[in-house]
Amino acid sequence: MATKKKGRKKANKQARELIKKLRQQHKKEKAKKKRKKKKSSVRDTRAVQRDRCKRQLAAPPDEQIKARLTELVKPTEREEQRWFAQFSLRVRKLTLSVMVAIVISLIWRQIGAGGSEAARLLQLEGLVWVPTMVVSQQAISERLRTFPATIFFQLLLNRLPLFQQRSQARQRPLPPALDWARYQAIVAVDGSTLDALLRKVGLLRDEAQHPLAGKIMTGLNVCTLLPHSIWFEPNAKASDQRFWPQMLTAIPAGALLLLDGGFTNFYLVWIGSGDDRQLVRLVKLYYQGYWYEYLTNELDPGLLPAPYVAALYGHRWRIEDAFNTTKRLLGLAYFWTGSQNGVELQLWGTWLVYMVVLDLSDAVAEALNKPLLAISMEMVYRCLYYFGQAYAKGEADDPVTYLALHAKLLGIVKRSLPSQTHWLNLTILPDP
Repeated sequence: MATKKKGRKKANKQARELIKKLRQQHKKEKAKKKRKKKKSSVRDTRAVQRDRCKRQLAAPPDEQIKARLTELVKPTEREEQRWFAQFSLRVRKLTLSVMVAIVISLIWRQIGAGGSEAARLLQLEGLVWVPTMVVSQQAISERLRTFPATIFFQLLLNRLPLFQQRSQARQRPLPPALDWARYQAIVAVDGSTLDALLRKVGLLRDEAQHPLAGKIMTGLNVCTLLPHSIWFEPNAKASDQRFWPQMLTAIPAGALLLLDGGFTNFYLVWIGSGDDRQLVRLVKLYYQGYWYEYLTNELDPGLLPAPYVAALYGHRWRIEDAFNTTKRLLGLAYFWTGSQNGVELQLWGTWLVYMVVLDLSDAVAEALNKPLLAISMEMVYRCLYYFGQAYAKGEADDPVTYLALHAKLLGIVKRSLPSQTHWLNLTILPDP
């Protein structure tokens, strides 16, 4: 009996030590996986802003790109008359058409000097669809600061259906999970804090620190990569959950909603109040030693099995790609002005340019018979320089054909990544 007790105590002790060892190992692995808190990017942002102001000017877009910008973005006379009457604006030299051309050019050509450079370009070469004209730098800077940003937002909303129609008319393959899904739309929703403002003008000079420009909440269609809805919040510290009322109003019935953990921490909850309440579902998935959690508004596991939740959620990263494109590629990390109106003006203009670049990338994807997700928007945008050179020499006349023909050389198609189809082969365990 004594021998058995000793053996049992020894076995229990070994088991406790093993459990303790496994727990310590798990904590170490978890600590490695957890990302370190990022340092403030304000200093980096200021460095980027100074760098952009001292860069050499980029060449103007060629005639083909000008024609595309004019077709997709230029306001019509009816729109201009209606909005000017709505906001009681006087018709001056800097009309809506001229202002849109200035903002689009500043973004497309990555001009960091703002009004002063725009005044020079207008006088010497014109901008996109606007011929040469003499306007002072002060007039342009004042107009950029005070021109109603709501008009640019309305222009963005008016152009969105056009881009949606062009996207739906194209024939190109979809990734397996998106091709399987049978929903009216698959919308990824996430927020992004805008970068810091420079304390050079107005009330910002008295600020102790560089204030952040605000926060945007965006719903992105992960199949077309077009924005479904965009909201701006001046308070950069606003919680994602503050946008629930707008989301419930904007997202159509029958849509699949992809969210991250910033919206709620519950497993099965009602969101909203009264008739606007909506029940959402959280799916927990154990994969390679870690638990993953996914939130969806599809409550029926028969219609949306857990493996497809994981596979579809992998495409939620497309909204992060969109934020990266607008901020880093198109310069939304740098603001020309410190006023809220000026920030919104640049914000809506940047999303207009984003949709133009996306439309061009989608056309290249169709020409190559590749999924849109396989096309690098960054390389499409950057390689328009090579098309411009070929166009000037008479060697090319269509950007889509040129980029598709030289796709491998120019890096238009992304390098192949590990397939996400393994998510579709997971085993579903019974409820505990």
